[in-house]
Amino acid sequence: MSNREPRRRTDRSLEEQSRGLPLSAGSSLPGEFELIARYFAPLSKGSAGAYGLKDDAAVVTPTPGQQIVAKTDAIVGGVHFRPDDPADLVARKALRVNLSDLAAKGAVPRCYMLDLILPGTTTEEWVAAFARGLAQDQKTFRVHLIGGDTNATPGPLTIAVTALGEVPNGQILRRGGARPVMSFSSPAPSATRPWGWPRSAAPCRGSPRQRRVI
Repeated sequence: MSNREPRRRTDRSLEEQSRGLPLSAGSSLPGEFELIARYFAPLSKGSAGAYGLKDDAAVVTPTPGQQIVAKTDAIVGGVHFRPDDPADLVARKALRVNLSDLAAKGAVPRCYMLDLILPGTTTEEWVAAFARGLAQDQKTFRVHLIGGDTNATPGPLTIAVTALGEVPNGQILRRGGARPVMSFSSPAPSATRPWGWPRSAAPCRGSPRQRRVI
């Protein structure tokens, strides 16, 4: 997720460059760069290595004596949440399914990256509510957005998060050796669900394939 302008686009006006290309033809959303600057760049504040989401990559330096633990998971509209689920709860679900798995490894979450693939029917109001949901959980779990991507799709809304956490060197809990401990009421969430069932970790209503968890 970067609002840096590719050098090859030299035939566009400065105004167009500052706003970015539309995510899809006929979309009511602002241009990509404007969307990032308005709703997602504020979520990177507090993380120097995110560079305000103005670069093409982020820098994460582990705390001395700690290892970085990475986890990625995606949720898809109509499969993992319903189209009419509130956007803020969808955001929290997308983030929490990853934070939950970090906790299962004994890791404390630090930051995350977000890939947001939007249908043409997505409204700016939906994006604003989605960002508010992320901001709420960022405060709860003390994490920051450090990058990602935004794009368009003719298919369903798709959200992928890559979460990064830290664990003391050599202390990661491997599958089969982890123990369920805390819950999401803790600033460092730990799993209270069966391993391999991350979809139940978030506050969204279920689709026909998913039970209700609120």
